[in-house]
Amino acid sequence: MKKIVLIIVAIVTFISCKNENVVKIGADFTLTGDVAWWSLELKKGMDLALEDADCQNVKVVYEDNGFKAANAVSIFNKLTQIDKVDAVVTCFSPMAEALIPQAESRKVPLIASCTSATNITKDKKWSFRDFFTQKEQCFPLAETVYKEGFRKGVFMVINDDYGTDGINQFKLKFEELGGEILGGEFFAQQTRSSRNEVIKVLSNKPDFIFVIARDQALITLCKQIREADKDIQIVGINAFDSPVIWEGLGESANGVIFSSGYFNENQNEMSREFYKSYKAKYNEEPNYNAVYGYSILKYLAKFASESKTPEEIRKSIENMSEESIRGLLHSDDVHGIVGSIGVYKRDKNVTIML
Repeated sequence: MKKIVLIIVAIVTFISCKNENVVKIGADFTLTGDVAWWSLELKKGMDLALEDADCQNVKVVYEDNGFKAANAVSIFNKLTQIDKVDAVVTCFSPMAEALIPQAESRKVPLIASCTSATNITKDKKWSFRDFFTQKEQCFPLAETVYKEGFRKGVFMVINDDYGTDGINQFKLKFEELGGEILGGEFFAQQTRSSRNEVIKVLSNKPDFIFVIARDQALITLCKQIREADKDIQIVGINAFDSPVIWEGLGESANGVIFSSGYFNENQNEMSREFYKSYKAKYNEEPNYNAVYGYSILKYLAKFASESKTPEEIRKSIENMSEESIRGLLHSDDVHGIVGSIGVYKRDKNVTIML
């Protein structure tokens, strides 16, 4: 009897130790609907990272919030209380804004990606933004637009942080250079027709129109702009950088100037290996969202494996100096993890770097 008890204790101890070595990462993503592409691309990068030898003890719990903040909060509670994840990754500013108070309250590290809101994680302890800010992408965009000879612009942007931060940062830099923003309109992401507003802003006779929206709203807006003025220069940010947009716009995309993430596959040996593995797995070139998904999971897996408490994971993210496929990663004083930016132009269905 004593021998049987000892065997049972040994088995329980083994299972317990094995479970303790498993790293769990929660992914509170938008996996369905009009704007799902961004989360799905993050997921591709994360799934590829799971195949690496140093991530064999990692499990990612994916959940679909349907781009609804209330769903995202419910999922976060499930991930942290039932699944007992070590950290949570989310996508988009509206979801991050809903989850940051939860992360701060529950003391669980939160990584917000695909969110460019400038100060979304400022003065936060448990929340981090791993994505370029509107300032980081709008300043070089404004410089390029001015260099290309454009001096007078108008805008149409969605009425959330993504849109308002974007136009504020672009306007700040463009006017500092000597350009002028003549006016513009804000609209809801759900808007399906903005013809009257487009005609109104174009009546200012601008050189270009600066636009921010997501997916179908962006496609509809740009088509209505082309209907009103087929030659007007359209300028935007990373929302354009998606096959969903290029397919939806077709010829209407030609000439668009936009800023977006930059990935150099020859950055280092890690980036070259990632590029090779990604093409082999998905039969396509990696986009920057997949690059972010891969690198985020890699450092979270490492920090969680090396840590015994959530506080240790948090400190590792805050103090990171980590080589990655994106180069050296570090967290700035507002808990933003710095990325690289490029400015591009769409020409004859091909994206070229300016």
